[in-house]
Formats: sequence, structure tokens, C-alpha cells
Amino acid sequence: MSDVLSDRCDSAYRALLESIDGVGDEEAAAFREENWPDHEGRVGEDGSIAGLVWHCAAWKAMWVTYFDTGVYPEKTALHPAEDTWPGRQAWLTEMHARLMEHVRRHDGEDTSDVYGKPCRMADYDITNGEHDAYHAAQIWYIRQRYAAGRPGGQFE
Repeated sequence: MSDVLSDRCDSAYRALLESIDGVGDEEAAAFREENWPDHEGRVGEDGSIAGLVWHCAAWKAMWVTYFDTGVYPEKTALHPAEDTWPGRQAWLTEMHARLMEHVRRHDGEDTSDVYGKPCRMADYDITNGEHDAYHAAQIWYIRQRYAAGRPGGQFE
């Protein structure tokens, strides 16, 4: 069962990678909003593809840090080593690989709590895949708007 979940998670991650394939620096930064609303527990989001990639990598990094240390990191600690478009993509790839190592190593095990709730490793597979697929769809939408010549702010 868990192999199926891990495969589905990897499939959703591949969809996320496909959504950013061929995106250059300008397209990645399109729709960026300096004053994007901050939401508790979220990091990186700013309305752009680059922001969504940061957010997806940070989400994975949060779980990797938790599995490595047993402690959730501060939002300010969740950032790529190199804050460029290629750096954000590399961080996403690294964090996905590290997260999947944990998921596969601890397959079927009960884990400690997730925000105060008991959880099994399969739950991470499911939510990680859903998260990647959701944001891949957002990226495709942004790319369609960009291709249509509407690279301005979110309220245009």
C-alpha cells in the first residue's frame, strides 16, 4: 500500500516539475506582489511562480526538519541557500528527495503528532502529493495568464 502512496506522491511531484519546466526568470517573477497577504504557517507565497516554488520547497523542508530534529522550524529558517530562480528549483528538488527518504524509511510507522494529532507516515505521502498537485495547478494558471500577456499584479 505504501509503495502506491509513495508512487502517487512522486507522480504529483513530477506534475509540479512539469508545471515549471521551461519557466524563465521573468515568467517566474510575473505576478509577484510585494504586499502579498501573509498567512500563519505559510512562507514564500507572493503570487508568483517563484513564490509558489519557494512555498512548496519550504513546506517539504518543514517536514524534513521535523523528522530530522523533532522540532518544527521557524518560518524565517525556511529559505533556499541561493535565492534565485534556479536556486529555488534546486531547493525544491533537494527537499523532495530528502522528504521521500524519510517517508520510505519510516513506512507504516506511527509518528509523533502533526499539530497535536497522531499521524502515520502514509498521511505525509497523501498530504505531500495533494500539496504538490494543488500548487502545480496554480502554476499552470499563472503560466496561462502570462502567455496571454497579462503579467501584471494580481488585481489587474
